[in-house]
Amino acid sequence: MRRHRVLSGVLSVLAMGAIAGVGCASTTDPNSTNPPPPPPPPPPPAAAQMTLQTTLDGPSAVAAPSIGTGGGIVTTTPANDFVAARVGDGLRTDAVGERVRFPQISGGVQNLENESGTLQFWYQPSYDHDIDQKYTIAGTGTWKANNATAGSIHFGKHESSNQFGIFLIFFDANSVRWEHNVAANAYGWNAGEWHLFRITWDVNVAAGERNLHLYIDGQELPLTGEVSRGPQTTLPERSNEFIYIGARDVTGNIIAGGVYDDVEIWNTAIPPS
Repeated sequence: MRRHRVLSGVLSVLAMGAIAGVGCASTTDPNSTNPPPPPPPPPPPAAAQMTLQTTLDGPSAVAAPSIGTGGGIVTTTPANDFVAARVGDGLRTDAVGERVRFPQISGGVQNLENESGTLQFWYQPSYDHDIDQKYTIAGTGTWKANNATAGSIHFGKHESSNQFGIFLIFFDANSVRWEHNVAANAYGWNAGEWHLFRITWDVNVAAGERNLHLYIDGQELPLTGEVSRGPQTTLPERSNEFIYIGARDVTGNIIAGGVYDDVEIWNTAIPPS
């Protein structure tokens, strides 16, 4: 709405000018108590997109996933160890180095967005959560002799020396290690049970907000330890780096144990609805 400075004795002139179609310049009264108009709303966030989807029903579901780029590799003994799973078949890993992997990016097509994303999969552990053995479950980069690729996330279960907790480790762009933990009394599973796992990350969150979140069966788990808070840094996706389902370390002694089914990755952090 236009506002005009009201000057004594000229009201009739202004009215005549308005009738005649004479425009008057809009000015702001410095003595006005009206608040300034609000700024325009920010643009809506980009719609979340699924970047990788695979049923893990067999070798073809790895070589040519439903969504995303192929080039995945299965490493199991026996070869292509796919077994009956929650829906159809799934990948079984039960030894050191067994896994399926997908490139982070290939031919310009991303399977992963390092800045923000969601990794979700069904998992049937072959062990109770409080067994005295360390297990790897998944990762978004290569683990290398007690270290890992900058910009990657790694997820697994500790042994008794670490109180049987869950570990969720993030390496930032400078390879600084942020190790999050979930206490054994804050989660639980038994061998042979199916559970839905979801990990979300976002390096661009506001200062003080957590970068990573972990959910099992739709419930967020409390993270302790060196909790990474935003904003953080990461690296671009690379064609020579991989997403791992199962083992993170092909030369170490950490077992990947269980059956995996229906893996999905999104390009933004999505909490369960």
